Amino acid sequence: MQVLIVSHVAPLRRALRSTLERAQHRTTVAETLDEALKILSVNLSIDVVLTEWNLTTGTAMELQVRCQQLDRLADTLPSTALPHFIVLATPTVNGTHSEGRGITQEIQKFGFTDILEKPIDHTRVLQRLLAIGRERAVLAKPPTTSQAAAVSSSMAASAPDSPAWIDRVQQLEQIIANLTSSIRNHDLQLQEVQLKLQRMA
Repeated sequence: MQVLIVSHVAPLRRALRSTLERAQHRTTVAETLDEALKILSVNLSIDVVLTEWNLTTGTAMELQVRCQQLDRLADTLPSTALPHFIVLATPTVNGTHSEGRGITQEIQKFGFTDILEKPIDHTRVLQRLLAIGRERAVLAKPPTTSQAAAVSSSMAASAPDSPAWIDRVQQLEQIIANLTSSIRNHDLQLQEVQLKLQRMA
């Protein structure tokens, strides 16, 4: 797996890189949001971004949004999957354990599912990378012969001269319309989040 570690804390970067490379992961490091974006724009093979929530000039949310805006097309591949984000959260200074959970819950509101609170448990990081690697391998696996045959059979059953084909097209049109509406709403929500983050900065 290729992992990008983004942190302004040098000892943390070095420790994580050492742990990951001993586990045979290929790693790249960045100190800032802009440096991370430059790396992501030229290296489409990065599988995981292991990043601090606060990136001095922005947050992991901004890094993820701008990463999604990068051209994911490569010369040798039709497209590449977006990297999986693991966020490193710093608990509140002198805060209670419940306040720490509050930080995690706040970050989860931005859509992140993988959040690790400091101090970082390196064993847990390796376990998550292993699980993510398996998930991405399944998604990247080409369909088997039986799966391809099933798709072909389904397409044949919905040939253009069949009424079922017309119904299917109408269903797809409705799905596309719903997706378009959802994307627009998502974009509006992202803009609102970015404005809130700018006010908080």
